[in-house]
Amino acid sequence: EALRKISSDWFRSEEVKSQISDLIVALRSRDRGVRVEVVKVLGEIGDARAVDALVSVLGDENSDVRKSALEALEMIEEKCAPLLSFYPNLVCRKDHTRAEVRKVHVNTFTKRVYVSCRVCGSSLSLVKGIKEVVGLIGGDVEDYVVDLDRYYVSLWDEVRKEARNADIDVLEIREASYALDYEWAIEAVCNILKNDLHKPRNYLKRVPVIIRNNLKLSDGIMKILKSEFKEIIIK
Repeated sequence: EALRKISSDWFRSEEVKSQISDLIVALRSRDRGVRVEVVKVLGEIGDARAVDALVSVLGDENSDVRKSALEALEMIEEKCAPLLSFYPNLVCRKDHTRAEVRKVHVNTFTKRVYVSCRVCGSSLSLVKGIKEVVGLIGGDVEDYVVDLDRYYVSLWDEVRKEARNADIDVLEIREASYALDYEWAIEAVCNILKNDLHKPRNYLKRVPVIIRNNLKLSDGIMKILKSEFKEIIIK
């Protein structure tokens, strides 16, 4: 109530979105009033991450909680609806993965449709209009950059020395401004992309590799790239 008095758009803030996990835990409260208010807040925030938790309280012993949960699920569906026109050209800026459409039965006669990241389940972190995701090894992109309908994401974190997963359409290997161990980075990226069980089998066989500026890589790494990916293009 205090937040509503401060701002009518309080539920749009990043701070509030970061509290969704704690709000879901609060649904277990023994206090009916707490459960009702939490359900209403989750509906106002409108993130699909809350859908499964809200469905679980449709069997709550209290009718007010059940009614509020149905209303919240409808509110989230309404906020997801505009995303459907962009599907499948939606990418999560947190997990760098494509969105999915989920159909959830809330009762015998009603089902709701939600669009969310296939990894984190959020509908609020989706970037619209992305036709191609380009995974980068090397270059100067630290996290991700959007350029028109392309989404460039760095697949190698040099600080942590670890690979990052993403739903990529193209892999680009570029010259780095630092002393990058390409063999280590490329092998790590290949492994994390291959071991994503949510991706189709032989997914990488549809992904071409572009090597920029005629970058010289070892014969061993070139062999790995040729065996795992669709083709190698040197530019």
